[in-house]
Amino acid sequence: MKRTLLLSFLIFTLTAQVFAQKKGPKRMIPFTGMDYMRIMVDADYKTAASNTFKVTIKSIADGKILFQSAVVPTPVLNVDVKQLAFNMKNLKPTLWTPNNPYLYQVTLQQVNGSKVISSLTERAGFRIMERKGGNLYLNGKPIFLRGIAINPPGRGIPKELEESRAFALDYVKFMKSINVNIIRIPDAEEWFDVCDELGMMVFGGNYGSKVAQGDKVEAAEQVGDEGDNGFPKDRNVGVSWYEHSKLGAIAHHPSLMVYAMTNETPFVGKRALEWEAFLSYAFGELKKWDETRVYIANAGYGYGKTGDILDIHRYWGWYYSSPYTFLNIRDKTKIVPFEKKEAQPITFTECVGNYTGPDGRYNQTPAHKNPSSQLAWTGHERQDLQAQLADVHQSFTFKQATESFRQLRAVNPDLSGVFPFTILFYNWDTIKNFDDMKPKPVTQQAKISYQPVLLSWECWTPNVYAGNTINPVAHIINDDNDFKDLKNVKLVYQLLDKTKAAVLKDSISLNDIPYYATADKPLDIKIPEGLISGEYILAGKVMANGKMVSENFFNLFIS
Repeated sequence: MKRTLLLSFLIFTLTAQVFAQKKGPKRMIPFTGMDYMRIMVDADYKTAASNTFKVTIKSIADGKILFQSAVVPTPVLNVDVKQLAFNMKNLKPTLWTPNNPYLYQVTLQQVNGSKVISSLTERAGFRIMERKGGNLYLNGKPIFLRGIAINPPGRGIPKELEESRAFALDYVKFMKSINVNIIRIPDAEEWFDVCDELGMMVFGGNYGSKVAQGDKVEAAEQVGDEGDNGFPKDRNVGVSWYEHSKLGAIAHHPSLMVYAMTNETPFVGKRALEWEAFLSYAFGELKKWDETRVYIANAGYGYGKTGDILDIHRYWGWYYSSPYTFLNIRDKTKIVPFEKKEAQPITFTECVGNYTGPDGRYNQTPAHKNPSSQLAWTGHERQDLQAQLADVHQSFTFKQATESFRQLRAVNPDLSGVFPFTILFYNWDTIKNFDDMKPKPVTQQAKISYQPVLLSWECWTPNVYAGNTINPVAHIINDDNDFKDLKNVKLVYQLLDKTKAAVLKDSISLNDIPYYATADKPLDIKIPEGLISGEYILAGKVMANGKMVSENFFNLFIS
């Protein structure tokens, strides 16, 4: 059931390997929580038994010293590598959040007497991502992941732009502007640096079906299009690869919140059991190494049998089913093929699909599932309408996926994040700068559906007679970027004709809405008599303390 385009997937995988090889693991990794820091270095960094160490942590913004003292290291053995751990506790830092990505400079000095023998410097941000029951928590507060899965580098843009800090800045700023709070990227240092600075959370790690050098895999029955390039017979070799190479190369970045251990490896049969055994062991060891992040063991196909997150890839509304199939997420038994013994955060780190090309029409990839999907959604309509219809369906599917996840959190509280795997820009390989990418209409849908405070309409009667009554539900989901409650809430709504003139207006005062809570308000709206047949818009706004915090609309046809 892998839903990537083969070429894009190969480019992404190869690029991730190139970036990882280029940068290599860091010699110093600062692991941080809300009030502590643990610095890890290889033991051979200490060049003499008489040498001592000093740690300085200071704010990059104003140079204020948070911590400065001699620190005695603790010898540790991480799998097969001897290391030194420097622990600083009971700190009172300004925390790193997406809305306030506060950074510190960390310096570890090796000293002999009054002489500095060597020095290591790294940036850090104090934050922690945890799983508590069925939810994800950032710095002790629940958070919903509003993600995008297809991003550069490794997606065909020119190499000079892949490595351009200026391009990464423009790209990530744009994603922030459309209310995305987490993106999936390969191990590209320039991109991680920008995400650290701008407050863009990152989902990274091993997005493939091979661990370390893999292993020879016998042919096995394939249920979908799962990949299997193997893992080392010695499980500790795999763990060492994660810690000291693959994940260790990016672990110093505060923006990194979610590790992928593998992607779409076998999920049924003998090989699935073997993978689950290896991943369960590796997850247990990795959690000891880095407890400040959450792990997806088998992205897309693992169903959370191990790891922190129950992650699924579903392409309803593209390869199969319809966009309305996202209603299944309200019931865990509809999406998980076995009984779950405990609550676990649920994410869809791939969904939506709807791959459109530079001219806006659906990609007709040879020997692939795309042509049949195109026929399902835009059919044999005239060529001059194909791009328009593809844009409409892509945006509608994006809306159904993302807003359903947020609406239905009140029914299934484990719903914790969604990452559409869809193409947001028209141009990739021909661009010279970010402006050349040209965002598609679906980016405007993302800006609406990913509003931190979301007004989302649920209405099952888009066609109605004048004089009749409709019963929409206004869902108000409070994922405020500053983790604040909504006070003095009012819902204001209008029925607008095609000239944007209001033919009906009303407002309702609502109770305060706590952070991460949802208010569902059923409405009885009588459509005025005598309206001219045509398209209308049910437009709503949410006001809190007199300020508009969200707006959204629903299309109606009235006759």
